[in-house]
Amino acid sequence: MRKSLIGLVLMGIMFTITIPVVYANSSRINNIGINISITEYNKLLNLGFTEDYIDTMEQEEFDYNKSIIGHVVSETTKFYRTTIIYGYAQSRDSLSQLNVNNNLFNTQYDRISLQTAISDGILVVQDVIDEEITESEFNEMEDEGIVTVITRNATNVYETSGKKLTTTITYQTSSKRYRMQNVLAWKTMPSVRSHDLFGIKVNNAAVEPVSNSHWGRTTYTMKESCTNTSTNYTGALYPTGQWKRSPQGYGVTFELPKNSTGSKTWNVMTGTYPCVWTGAPLPPPKVSPVNYNITLTAMTHTMYFDVVKVGVTSPISAYGSFQHAVNTVSLSTSLSFTIGATPNLGIVFTVSNTKNYDGMGGTHAQILKPVW
Repeated sequence: MRKSLIGLVLMGIMFTITIPVVYANSSRINNIGINISITEYNKLLNLGFTEDYIDTMEQEEFDYNKSIIGHVVSETTKFYRTTIIYGYAQSRDSLSQLNVNNNLFNTQYDRISLQTAISDGILVVQDVIDEEITESEFNEMEDEGIVTVITRNATNVYETSGKKLTTTITYQTSSKRYRMQNVLAWKTMPSVRSHDLFGIKVNNAAVEPVSNSHWGRTTYTMKESCTNTSTNYTGALYPTGQWKRSPQGYGVTFELPKNSTGSKTWNVMTGTYPCVWTGAPLPPPKVSPVNYNITLTAMTHTMYFDVVKVGVTSPISAYGSFQHAVNTVSLSTSLSFTIGATPNLGIVFTVSNTKNYDGMGGTHAQILKPVW
């Protein structure tokens, strides 16, 4: 039942939270239509869920969490800037002709044209640079993403994206379990949208993952250029996502949402133009289809699972990891990852697959003296 319903998903700071959050309203109805009481709402907040997440929580996940009493005991956030360096696939002799035919040089790429050049095989990944940055540097990054200038003396295209990764450990007093949670928020939308990887490694000498306790979700926003309006969507990371479980944790691979296009027609009877018109004085005087873009403008991924004690009481660690595909990879290729083969990275690849991902650093949340 659960699987079939779940359809489509500074520097480190560590602190302890024990003060419950209180809301004045007696209840609220979320975007899915679930009536959530103040008691249930505060329980969810104290488990580390954000208001936005609760507002899009579906019935089965809500029922799974609404009675759990707990609080966040450790949280670590890190910010990363990843620069992908693309080079032209053609030889230098071909570049002059490409310049004449396609005006590739002295061109400013936006996200859509960069995606087209990558998908057409004109640009290929040459290198990836991953840097940990401060929160202020992250906030100063361009919201609309990077733009790249190509000059006659340079044949590389640089695309930069920003990502914020938060790993949280929550103690559930009602069940005497700990919960490991990852939240990855994009500052700038990536051009390549294939199968990304998300996971948390735990020190399995202290704890082990609870079977079937894993959940995951992607929330994202698409903006329509015709009416200049945005729509929010939610998609679970199963079955579109594929999970792996080991004694060291959980990981999941899932496909990122794509841009698309649409078309509207004029109202023949009234002559009403279907889109927002910014020109002057009037829209084009003709009756014809109007094509427009539907573009990804915001995206956040969340995954979590519960763990229980094994062996003697010892410190608990959660190593969060998110790996973005810089090349288009198939689902089967993306599944060639393992959980916890190294002490400081939650997701590890086969040697042949490493080149397909950005190698972004991870997070580490820890409880030195767990209470069971």
